[in-house]
Parts: sequence; C-alpha cells; structure tokens
Amino acid sequence: MPQSAISNPPFNIKWTPPLPLDADNRFETLGIPPDSNANYAFVLHILANINNKASIILPNGIMCPNNTIEQSIVKRLVDNGHIEYIISMPERMFESTAISTCVLGISKNPVGQITFVDHRDIYIEEEREQRGQFGGASHTNRLYKKIVNVLTDEMIDGVQSAISQKASILGYCKTVTLQAVAKNEYTLLPSRYVEYKPQETESRSYKEIHRDLCRVLSAKNSVKITINATIAKKILNQCELRCDPSDHVADLLKQNEEKNGTFDQIMSLIGCSPLPKENYLRITKDMLGVIIENKSKGEIVDQIILDFLSFWSVRIRELNIEENTYLAELRDKLCGDLMSGKIELPSEEPPVL
Repeated sequence: MPQSAISNPPFNIKWTPPLPLDADNRFETLGIPPDSNANYAFVLHILANINNKASIILPNGIMCPNNTIEQSIVKRLVDNGHIEYIISMPERMFESTAISTCVLGISKNPVGQITFVDHRDIYIEEEREQRGQFGGASHTNRLYKKIVNVLTDEMIDGVQSAISQKASILGYCKTVTLQAVAKNEYTLLPSRYVEYKPQETESRSYKEIHRDLCRVLSAKNSVKITINATIAKKILNQCELRCDPSDHVADLLKQNEEKNGTFDQIMSLIGCSPLPKENYLRITKDMLGVIIENKSKGEIVDQIILDFLSFWSVRIRELNIEENTYLAELRDKLCGDLMSGKIELPSEEPPVL
C-alpha cells in the first residue's frame, strides 16, 4: 500500500459498482458513488489504498455536486476529516480540453481543518505546438498552435506553502474548520471561503455593467429546457439554490418586475436598454416534457439526458453567481449616485430597490 499518491483519473465517466459490496472497504462507510459518474469512485478507491495522503486532479463539478448521493459522500469525507485542501485551478490548463479543474487533497489520517486555495486567476500563458491526429488528410500532421495556462515553479511553491502552513491570505487562500464547511452546506468551492480585497478602483460605468449583464443573461438563454416538474426537483433545483445564501441581489432589483416593470424602469433611469428577459427554463407536468428534443415513449430514464441536465445545471449555477456579482455592482453604484444626487428619481412612484 503506497504512502501517498498523485492521480489524474478520467473525468465524469460512467462505472459499474463491483458486487458484492458488503465487504468492499472502499465504500462501506463513505457510500457508493452513482453509476452515472465515477469521479468520487476514484476518490474513495485512492483513499482506501493509501497510508498517508493523495492529490487528485478532478473536474470542478466535484466541489459542488448536484447529485444527492455525491453530496452525502462529500459530507462524510468532510465530517471524517479526509479532505485536507481544495485548489480551484485556472481554465485551459489541458491541451485536449478546456474543462475547468481543481485539485483535491485527501488524507488517510483525519484532519481538523481544510485549506481552500483560489488559483483561478493566477497563471501565465504558454504557447504550445500540436500535430493534428484526426479529421482527414487536411488535419493529420498539420501543425497547430495553442495557448494554455500554466503555473510557474514559484506559484506551485506558494500553493504548497499555503497548505503546509494552513495559511489564510486575503484574496488567495483560507483555512477553515470542518464545522465552518458544514455550516456552508458542505460546498467545497474556495470562492465561498476565501476573503477578497474590496476593489479600490473607480466604479465602472453603467454601460459596462449593463453589457456584462446582457452577456450573462444571453448565455443563460442560449439553451432553453422544458422539463418535467418531478425531474426538475431532483436535478435542477441546485441551479438556483446552491449559490451563496447571502446572494439575494437579484431580488432587490427584480421583486416588483412582474407588477410594474421596475427592472425596465431602472434601466431607463440609467440610460440603458432593457435587459434580456430570462427564458431558459420552463416546467411542465408532462412526463415526456424534456425539449431538447425528447423522443422517449415512456418515462424519462435515458442516462444521456440526465447527464446533460447535470452539466447544464452546473453551467446555469455558475452564470447565476456571475449575474449576481454584476447586479451587486449595479446596486452599489446606483445607490451611491441616488444618495449623491447624480441621478434623480422621476416624479412618479420611484423604483423599489
């Protein structure tokens, strides 16, 4: 049995749990991962086969899973002190895929704290050359250049130092107790723990904030799903509810939109066009109601649909968090301008903030 391990298992693949499981020490106490995704099967397999510690490269979805089985496994891993650190990594670190990743550090011997490192925006760009392998004669052996994000030796040393010293550095890392993670609904996203410096630069213009809000809302609306209500409760509730519970900025600006067009009135007040209306999800009671296009003749059981919805829900959750950031920026700027008199409310009933 190795003292420690480093692993980069294949991401998000299906697997078949081995039977019988009653004597399988990998899963008997921490749970059996769903057969639709083997990410945590790799984690538990590695944990059972080391004497000390392991570092595992995994997709970002493991930090905030929307599968109830995986959520229960995360809870047990945290409560039993088997997670030592989480590092959220920059995008585009792989030559073959742009998928965002993290590094999960696990420990055989229980730990009492978890160090969260946010490394998403700390990297350098490197140009690499690749030879085409697929796509016919026009692509085979053709030389391509690709930009990837990499960490320097100094950056890696910084990560190792933060973990070994259980550091808490503003805007970079935070070491918290297991109880703090439990209070945060067992999410493993570093951004939920790391404290960030307030921006000291001048606030952006309304036009710039408006542009980013339009971009995020258009991205959310790029795929519209009509889905059965029962399946939505099982899978898609996570899109809206797994965000930071303190993020209610959207409600502050939208609470009366349906009654009197408050949100459009605010955009008019700051000289911007109306924002795109959210139109990415519709709930139906029809058991066949998944439109992308569902041709099933019975109850929806096809795993490919459930896999797609899982990835889609993670994307929507990320966009919701980004949207709330811009709405908070808009709220703060608007409140400041109203207080200073830079913007005057119309004579009729003012918008509700």
